[in-house]
Amino acid sequence: MAKPPPEERFRVVCNHVAKEKLGDVMAALAKLDINDVSFDLVTDVKMFNKRITHDLKAEDFLKQWIADGHAEFKASDAVTYFDLHNRTAGAAYTALRTLVEKKELRKVGKAQYGPPLKLLTHHKPKKAKATKKQDRSAPRHTTSNAAYLISWANKFHGGVINRAKAIGALRQAHRSSAGISSTLRDLQADGRIERMEEGVYKVLKKNGNGAAVPAGVDEAQPHA
Repeated sequence: MAKPPPEERFRVVCNHVAKEKLGDVMAALAKLDINDVSFDLVTDVKMFNKRITHDLKAEDFLKQWIADGHAEFKASDAVTYFDLHNRTAGAAYTALRTLVEKKELRKVGKAQYGPPLKLLTHHKPKKAKATKKQDRSAPRHTTSNAAYLISWANKFHGGVINRAKAIGALRQAHRSSAGISSTLRDLQADGRIERMEEGVYKVLKKNGNGAAVPAGVDEAQPHA
């Protein structure tokens, strides 16, 4: 036996039909041969909402909540907090808007709020007058390191410059020894010294005939 096809039908529920209009609705359904209709009489009792007043303004109420460990929050969190204390969502949004306008709150994203940015006052530093600071560790000298080494070698070491001793002499005289290698190369290039062995040099000075003679003292008080 073949299976009968399924029957399709609608169940229509109409809510909030006024009592004075029900007769017209029933008549229209009867004309459509829809007679299996049930209905209930619902009586709504209207109540007047008692307006609640609060001693603390909404914005101050929200500020207290923010100060109580809610530096960053969503608007919905504030609304929930207001609702739990019999305050409306409208009051919460008004408080948010007011605090933002007063720059006591900052909107950091869509419906998200955070602490305001601190206004940093940038003071332009006063330009200090250019003064020459005396460097006690490296005072200025009237003669170069090269001239000092020639004088030092002639007076204390028989015209011989020992590189290691020369470094010590420069430091003792509060001179920089960092450029000792280049100083010795320059003296060689100028014909003022000649290399005797590794790290040891002989002071030379050519006279008018081109002969090499010991150099004179270039600085009055060299240090040994």
